[in-house]
Amino acid sequence: MLRSILLTLGLASIGYSMTTPSGHHGHHHGTHAPNTDHPEKGTISFFYDSNTHYLAGKTTSSCYIWPLHSTQQQLVHTEQGLEMLELAMIKLITGGEAMLQNSDLGSHSRGVLHFCRNHKMYDLGVKSTSAPTAAPTFMALP
Repeated sequence: MLRSILLTLGLASIGYSMTTPSGHHGHHHGTHAPNTDHPEKGTISFFYDSNTHYLAGKTTSSCYIWPLHSTQQQLVHTEQGLEMLELAMIKLITGGEAMLQNSDLGSHSRGVLHFCRNHKMYDLGVKSTSAPTAAPTFMALP
Protein backbone atom coordinates (compact mmCIF):
# COMPACT_ATOMS: atom_id res chain seq x y z
CA MET A 1 0.00 0.00 0.00
CA LEU A 2 2.79 2.37 0.90
CA ARG A 3 4.41 1.44 -2.37
CA SER A 4 1.28 2.45 -4.38
CA ILE A 5 1.02 5.77 -2.51
CA LEU A 6 4.66 6.58 -3.25
CA LEU A 7 4.23 5.55 -6.87
CA THR A 8 1.15 7.80 -7.20
CA LEU A 9 2.96 10.75 -5.60
CA GLY A 10 5.97 10.18 -7.83
CA LEU A 11 3.87 10.11 -11.00
CA ALA A 12 1.97 13.22 -9.92
CA SER A 13 5.27 15.02 -9.28
CA ILE A 14 6.60 14.04 -12.72
CA GLY A 15 3.37 15.17 -14.40
CA TYR A 16 3.47 18.53 -12.62
CA SER A 17 7.10 19.15 -13.50
CA MET A 18 6.37 18.47 -17.18
CA THR A 19 3.79 21.29 -17.29
CA THR A 20 5.85 23.83 -15.33
CA PRO A 21 8.25 25.99 -17.37
CA SER A 22 11.87 25.69 -16.41
CA GLY A 23 14.85 27.92 -16.91
CA HIS A 24 15.19 31.67 -16.65
CA HIS A 25 12.70 33.71 -18.67
CA GLY A 26 13.62 37.12 -17.33
CA HIS A 27 13.55 40.50 -18.96
CA HIS A 28 16.05 41.68 -21.57
CA HIS A 29 18.06 44.58 -20.25
CA GLY A 30 19.28 46.34 -23.41
CA THR A 31 21.11 49.65 -23.51
CA HIS A 32 19.68 51.09 -26.73
CA ALA A 33 17.37 54.07 -26.80
CA PRO A 34 13.67 53.45 -27.41
CA ASN A 35 12.62 53.66 -31.03
CA THR A 36 9.96 56.35 -31.43
CA ASP A 37 9.54 55.71 -35.17
CA HIS A 38 7.47 52.79 -36.32
CA PRO A 39 6.34 51.33 -39.64
CA GLU A 40 3.27 52.76 -41.33
CA LYS A 41 1.19 51.50 -44.20
CA GLY A 42 -1.51 52.90 -46.40
CA THR A 43 -3.64 51.58 -49.18
CA ILE A 44 -5.58 52.83 -52.14
CA SER A 45 -8.47 50.64 -53.28
CA PHE A 46 -10.11 50.98 -56.67
CA PHE A 47 -13.60 50.27 -57.98
CA TYR A 48 -14.88 50.53 -61.54
CA ASP A 49 -18.60 51.14 -61.96
CA SER A 50 -19.68 49.78 -65.34
CA ASN A 51 -23.06 51.54 -65.15
CA THR A 52 -21.72 55.09 -64.87
CA HIS A 53 -18.20 54.41 -66.21
CA TYR A 54 -16.53 55.99 -63.20
CA LEU A 55 -13.31 54.72 -61.67
CA ALA A 56 -13.22 55.36 -57.94
CA GLY A 57 -10.07 55.33 -55.81
CA LYS A 58 -10.30 55.30 -52.03
CA THR A 59 -7.71 56.14 -49.36
CA THR A 60 -8.30 55.93 -45.61
CA SER A 61 -10.27 59.20 -45.56
CA SER A 62 -10.98 60.31 -49.14
CA CYS A 63 -12.60 58.86 -52.23
CA TYR A 64 -11.80 60.18 -55.69
CA ILE A 65 -14.02 59.52 -58.69
CA TRP A 66 -12.95 59.86 -62.30
CA PRO A 67 -15.24 59.67 -65.35
CA LEU A 68 -13.68 57.41 -68.01
CA HIS A 69 -14.07 58.10 -71.73
CA SER A 70 -14.84 55.31 -74.22
CA THR A 71 -11.22 54.23 -74.86
CA GLN A 72 -10.52 54.07 -71.12
CA GLN A 73 -13.72 52.06 -70.60
CA GLN A 74 -12.25 49.34 -72.82
CA LEU A 75 -8.85 49.42 -71.09
CA VAL A 76 -10.38 48.90 -67.66
CA HIS A 77 -11.27 45.30 -68.58
CA THR A 78 -7.64 44.14 -68.93
CA GLU A 79 -5.23 43.73 -66.03
CA GLN A 80 -2.59 45.93 -67.64
CA GLY A 81 -5.15 48.53 -68.71
CA LEU A 82 -6.74 48.70 -65.26
CA GLU A 83 -3.37 49.17 -63.60
CA MET A 84 -2.45 51.88 -66.10
CA LEU A 85 -5.72 53.71 -65.35
CA GLU A 86 -5.20 53.36 -61.59
CA LEU A 87 -1.74 54.91 -61.85
CA ALA A 88 -3.05 57.69 -64.12
CA MET A 89 -5.78 58.41 -61.59
CA ILE A 90 -3.23 58.74 -58.78
CA LYS A 91 -1.28 61.26 -60.88
CA LEU A 92 -4.43 63.37 -61.35
CA ILE A 93 -4.89 63.90 -57.60
CA THR A 94 -3.46 67.30 -56.71
CA GLY A 95 -5.31 68.31 -53.56
CA GLY A 96 -7.24 70.98 -55.48
CA GLU A 97 -10.22 68.81 -56.37
CA ALA A 98 -13.75 70.01 -55.69
CA MET A 99 -15.29 68.15 -52.78
CA LEU A 100 -18.70 66.79 -53.69
CA GLN A 101 -21.64 68.05 -51.67
CA ASN A 102 -24.61 65.91 -50.65
CA SER A 103 -26.64 67.43 -53.48
CA ASP A 104 -24.02 66.17 -55.98
CA LEU A 105 -24.16 62.57 -54.80
CA GLY A 106 -27.55 61.73 -56.33
CA SER A 107 -26.03 61.51 -59.81
CA HIS A 108 -23.72 58.65 -58.82
CA SER A 109 -24.57 54.98 -58.77
CA ARG A 110 -25.23 52.96 -55.64
CA GLY A 111 -21.99 51.05 -56.33
CA VAL A 112 -19.84 54.19 -56.20
CA LEU A 113 -21.73 55.56 -53.19
CA HIS A 114 -21.34 52.25 -51.36
CA PHE A 115 -17.63 52.05 -52.18
CA CYS A 116 -17.05 55.65 -51.03
CA ARG A 117 -19.32 55.57 -47.95
CA ASN A 118 -17.95 57.40 -44.90
CA HIS A 119 -15.28 59.13 -47.02
CA LYS A 120 -14.99 62.68 -48.33
CA MET A 121 -15.68 62.47 -52.07
CA TYR A 122 -13.83 64.39 -54.77
CA ASP A 123 -14.57 64.44 -58.50
CA LEU A 124 -11.39 64.39 -60.61
CA GLY A 125 -13.44 65.59 -63.57
CA VAL A 126 -14.21 68.88 -61.78
CA LYS A 127 -11.37 71.10 -60.60
CA SER A 128 -11.83 73.50 -57.74
CA THR A 129 -11.29 77.21 -58.39
CA SER A 130 -9.57 77.63 -55.01
CA ALA A 131 -6.00 76.70 -54.20
CA PRO A 132 -5.35 73.33 -52.51
CA THR A 133 -5.71 73.59 -48.74
CA ALA A 134 -3.77 70.41 -48.00
CA ALA A 135 -1.75 67.75 -49.74
CA PRO A 136 -3.63 64.64 -50.81
CA THR A 137 -3.94 62.20 -47.95
CA PHE A 138 -1.50 59.72 -49.50
CA MET A 139 1.35 62.11 -50.36
CA ALA A 140 4.30 62.57 -48.02
CA LEU A 141 5.35 66.15 -47.47
CA PRO A 142 9.10 66.99 -47.38
